[in-house]
Amino acid sequence: MVAWRALRSGVAVELGRPVYGSTHTCQPACNSAQFLPTTVESVLAQTFKDYELIVVDDGSTDNTQQVLEPYQGRLKYIYQENKKYSRARNTGIRAASGQYVALLDSDDVWYPEKLAEQVAILEQHAEVTLIHCQAAYIDADGNPRRFQGKWIKGSHGDETVITDVTRDLFFGTLVTTSTAVLRRSTLDQVGLFDDTHIHGEDWELWARMASKGPFAYIPKPLVKYRIYGWQKILSVETLDDWLADQFKTIETATACWKGNIQERDHLRDLGTATIYVRSALSNFQLGCGPQGRERLEHALTHNPELGRRECLVELAVDRAKLIQAETGSYEQAQEFIQVFFDNLPRKAAQHKGAHKEATSWLYVGSAFEQRDLGNLAAARKLLVQGIRQSPACLKNRGVLSLSAEAWLGKTMANTARRIGRKVIGQA
Repeated sequence: MVAWRALRSGVAVELGRPVYGSTHTCQPACNSAQFLPTTVESVLAQTFKDYELIVVDDGSTDNTQQVLEPYQGRLKYIYQENKKYSRARNTGIRAASGQYVALLDSDDVWYPEKLAEQVAILEQHAEVTLIHCQAAYIDADGNPRRFQGKWIKGSHGDETVITDVTRDLFFGTLVTTSTAVLRRSTLDQVGLFDDTHIHGEDWELWARMASKGPFAYIPKPLVKYRIYGWQKILSVETLDDWLADQFKTIETATACWKGNIQERDHLRDLGTATIYVRSALSNFQLGCGPQGRERLEHALTHNPELGRRECLVELAVDRAKLIQAETGSYEQAQEFIQVFFDNLPRKAAQHKGAHKEATSWLYVGSAFEQRDLGNLAAARKLLVQGIRQSPACLKNRGVLSLSAEAWLGKTMANTARRIGRKVIGQA
């Protein structure tokens, strides 16, 4: 783990190993020597210069100390026995002094202007307790991932968004750790990371910080976020301990709520259902049908709307698209959809036949993406697969339009649409 502090803007730069998942949470880890030089260099290359860099080595057994030797005089190195998770993070934050604290995990990389842009906004908006930004995906070797260009969280745009996020934080973390800069005065008010909280400890802290003021969000990538370890996060999300920590955070968000009690209780139910859904999907993806069914049944108890056919199809397709993107295999994505619908709980069992519809939309959605990339030949092949699974998808006007474009070409399809509108108008 690495932490650093600025003379004016305190910064804790963590060296932790991220685990990939929908919430994009990162757990501190040691033994990150292979990534350390790149990560540290990205800090030293910041255009914002008013900082001190502190490295906290959380009991590494690799050559972490050796790879940091070239940076002597440019950072402060702290070694501690392995304490894991939030205790390691808190060591770095306590060593940091200054007005702000930033977080960076050991295998992520900052763009040079990252701190300068975020500190400027914190200086201009005293009410903001935390600022974060967008991130671009890279793999273990630093190459752009297939997710490159898609947004981790948050909206597109050019303008910084400042908003109350207390409602949003009932549903998961909004902030990827390496993108965050925190106001130290707020940390002093709400406390540091909960060192008893193992899974999603960052989300729990964000819930406390959001109770003191709005968050700011810069909708452009200022961080390169390294993605790997998909199987690890899936396994973690099946654990009872993982569920317990997520529910602790829901309770933190509940305790920090200052609004209407009925709305608070409704948000708590929806947030609880969201956590159960995540665990259910991970179980299904790992082939654990019975446990996934149990978790999904709990989700439907807290949010019955999830049992509607269209909601179930959407849940299955969204995860299947991630599987396909991660593995490059439509077969594995289809297998997930089949497991999902084969194991629907009793309350939703009438929708088991929707697996063909979900599989159809997996292919049709990919066809739209290929069309947008200009790959009409690939779009045609995917459309054929989608229509074979469920011809009913042709009732969708967008699918019909895409079909015309895929087979006729964009110019001919537009001409056909104009002629059709004209004929209809004359009739």
